[in-house]
Amino acid sequence: MGGALAVAVFGALLAGQAGFLPGRRTSLVITVVVLLATAAATPLLKRRHQPLAE
Repeated sequence: MGGALAVAVFGALLAGQAGFLPGRRTSLVITVVVLLATAAATPLLKRRHQPLAE
């Protein structure tokens, strides 16, 4: 569901009234923000130690 929504938003930005280049720039800014948020949240995830099954 999230992938389909991302494709729809990306297409809407590119086909919007502002034009292709501003839409591409906006979509790249959104991508960078999401990437930075993911990178910032990754260290906060707790790891579970699971022993190897023998």
